[in-house]
Amino acid sequence: MNTTEIQKLPDAAAATQAMQQLDELLTMLGEQPDKRFIKTNKYANNAEYLPIGYIEAKLDQIFRGMWKLEIVNQQQVANGYVVSVRLSVYNWVANLWLVRDGIGAKAFEMEKGAHPTDFTKINAKGIEKIVPIAKAEAFKNAVKSLGNIFGRNLNREFKHGHAPDKRVKEIIEGPINA
Repeated sequence: MNTTEIQKLPDAAAATQAMQQLDELLTMLGEQPDKRFIKTNKYANNAEYLPIGYIEAKLDQIFRGMWKLEIVNQQQVANGYVVSVRLSVYNWVANLWLVRDGIGAKAFEMEKGAHPTDFTKINAKGIEKIVPIAKAEAFKNAVKSLGNIFGRNLNREFKHGHAPDKRVKEIIEGPINA
């Protein structure tokens, strides 16, 4: 192997510090969201959700505004609209962009009493509502995968968070009594 191909490994102190910072970030992402901002959707079996404004503010706070949302695909499917997005957040500890994909859908609004596949009865003004709703649902789907703080465990029986590994120094430097 050529010596120019060998990357310098960080020293143990720097690696330990980086792992501790990652643990802090994962702990923050693993916290439950502030109960004051959890809303209930009475039209979806009282499912809990977080408003978009809260999610965007938390992304700004945690990632210092270093996040972006890209629409990857959007299309009509049967009697609705589907949007796929890609959320990227900058992880300042690892010095890289984390990417999460999400998908959201919303059914077309139909005239009262119309069959769902009778496309001549689609409410023309309804399209203005359903496309942004599908995009918002895709965004929320993507952001939930970052952690509990964004609603990952809302409506789940199993609730978990991040437990930092107290042996970080030993993992990096080797056993103390070695």
